[in-house]
Amino acid sequence: MCGFDIIQPTPYIAETSITLTRRPHMHFRNTFLSTATALLTLAGSAEALTATQASMVPGADFVATLDIKKVNEAPIVRKRRAADEANPDRSASGVWLAKAARFETATGITKDDVIAIAFSCDIDTANLEGETPQERVGGAIGILAIELAKPISIEKLKLALRLEYGSEQHAGVSEVAIGNGRGLKINASNEGDPDIYLAVAPEGHVLLTSFNVNALGEAQARLQSSGGLHEPSELAALRQTVAKQTQIQMACVVPAALRDSINAQIVALQDQAAQNPGLAIVAGIVKLFGGIKN
Repeated sequence: MCGFDIIQPTPYIAETSITLTRRPHMHFRNTFLSTATALLTLAGSAEALTATQASMVPGADFVATLDIKKVNEAPIVRKRRAADEANPDRSASGVWLAKAARFETATGITKDDVIAIAFSCDIDTANLEGETPQERVGGAIGILAIELAKPISIEKLKLALRLEYGSEQHAGVSEVAIGNGRGLKINASNEGDPDIYLAVAPEGHVLLTSFNVNALGEAQARLQSSGGLHEPSELAALRQTVAKQTQIQMACVVPAALRDSINAQIVALQDQAAQNPGLAIVAGIVKLFGGIKN
């Protein structure tokens, strides 16, 4: 479990978790990150309870929450944002500011309308040995939820995404059935990458997204019937160990399959170190995580 305090120069860490996986393909994440980053750039305040409940999946063993209000109040963030807005053409963040501006124009969602962001997943449903991003995460049960202060419609979201990813003719974004309702699909731009699915929760105040259309449909049904799931007790207990003033929290109850994968990679690294003494220090440090539980 870890928490990060951007206001303070040193992160507050109660317990440490680590996941060793293969290096993901970078290109498949660009589309997903573009949408999420545009919303993050717009973000103004956060209270993560509703977003956490909306994102919670059955059997969740990983959860991450963001207190966007505190992030934006950090002096270093305010200073960087002011500099970026003053010189968008010269800023490394200029492209994200432009994406956020287009999203705001299409949807009416402003920087003060993003309240909370949360993500949860059942790590056991991911295929850690998959060769492609689709094989690794396409079937995983995981939901990212973004809570908004005012509702957003599928029509406005579709307009925003088509402005970003392609027109109707290019089929970059299409409307699909998700559960008993409507949703959107952003087609993968590269073979082996997962498609991205989006839906709007009842009353339109929570945007949901996932690589798994079935997981998204089930989340919609839960929100319609019960308002979402409560956080598993073990995850909730882990998050209670981190100071409440931290802006970013991540908790992981490491499942057996992931522990086995970590241990296998530690053994492989030790074998490499036997042939290459230059890796001995790294292998020694990584070995400390062999018994990790959370």
